[in-house]
This record gives sequence, structure tokens and C-alpha cells, in this order.
Amino acid sequence: MSESEIKDQIVEFLIAGSDINAFAILMAIIMLLKHPDKLRKLRTELESTFPEFQNRVKSREHENNLFLPSYESLKHLKYLGAVVDETLRLYPSSLGGIARQTTEDTIISNYLIPKGTMVSASIWNLHRSKQFWGPDADEFVPERWFNLDANIRSDAYFPFGSGPRLCIGNNFATMEIKIIVCALLGNFEFFFTERSDYQVVQIVIPSLKNNTFEVGVTRL
Repeated sequence: MSESEIKDQIVEFLIAGSDINAFAILMAIIMLLKHPDKLRKLRTELESTFPEFQNRVKSREHENNLFLPSYESLKHLKYLGAVVDETLRLYPSSLGGIARQTTEDTIISNYLIPKGTMVSASIWNLHRSKQFWGPDADEFVPERWFNLDANIRSDAYFPFGSGPRLCIGNNFATMEIKIIVCALLGNFEFFFTERSDYQVVQIVIPSLKNNTFEVGVTRL
């Protein structure tokens, strides 16, 4: 690879390996705080799986020890998986899609796309399409994943891309998101403040418009 290509790879590793996952974790916590009933369901699942999760609320005996689950203990938790999937549906890492350049004149749905045109499909709009996701497509509903048509998951859900260009880090990213969300909820109590604002914009990757999101935090 050329020096320029090596630099591009390094930048991609830094962005994909840190900023994108940080944004997904942030939005998962925000969505759970905005929907207390969903947060209660997730806490119930975690408490039934990890006795130490429930005991942290009742005792200060181990207050200096952090609760950190293993991925093996988390990967079969259905509601946690649904929360992560729903977060990535509403807030995918690439809101506008990944650009491609046509190598020849192409006609799609009677539209001519000349050779050399940069094109992309909006993942944001696809993930929020009422045609696929129903009238509540813009709402945070983890329960939709329990009875979701398999064709919708494969045809209308691309948080990490698809096909031969599927992000090679998608399994690691999902694992990291699950562990950190669970660890945060197992060690801290979060609540909204008056300055909480989660309007999303995208420059290179999605982020909060105000670059900050203030919450109150207490240690369990």
C-alpha cells in the first residue's frame, strides 16, 4: 500500500474502532433513559441473569468493585440484543450510506446514472421506512425484533453494511456495545437533566449537534 492508503486505513481504524461504537453506546443509554419502561425491562433481564447486578442496589459492601460481565454471559440475552439492534436501526454509523462510484452508465428505476457518478443509499431513511418497519418506524421499540420478518433484517437493516463489503468489525462492535451498556447500567444510575439534548448531525460520522449530553449519575 502507498503511504496515503496506509494513512486512510489508520484513520478508518480509529474512527470505526472508537468513535462509531462510542456514539452507538451513547444513543443506547439515551434511548433507555428516554423510555423508562424499556430500561426497566432490560434491568429485569440483567438482574435475572446476574445476581450481583441486583445485589449492587441493595448493598454497599462491594462499592469499590466494578461490575463487568463477560460477553459469553451476555450474547444470549434477548432483550439486550433487541435494545442494541433497535439503537443501531435508529442511529446507524453511516446515516447517509457508503458512497460508491459507477463504472459504467447504469439505469435504475428508469433513472440514468452516468459512469463516474458517486452514489449512495440512505441507511437512515431505509432504517426508518414505514414500508418495512411499520407506522412506529421512528420510535424506539426493541420488542419489534422478537417477531421480525427475517427478510426485513436481511433486506432493510444495514448498520454495518452488507455483502462482500460488510464491516469486518461488526461482531466485535456488537460485543463491545453489549458489554459496555450492561456494565454502565450495572454500576451507575443515570437520569435526565434540563440540558439534555440529543439532536443528531453527521459530518464524517454521526454525533450530537451540541457535542455534549448532560445526565445525572449516581454510583450503585
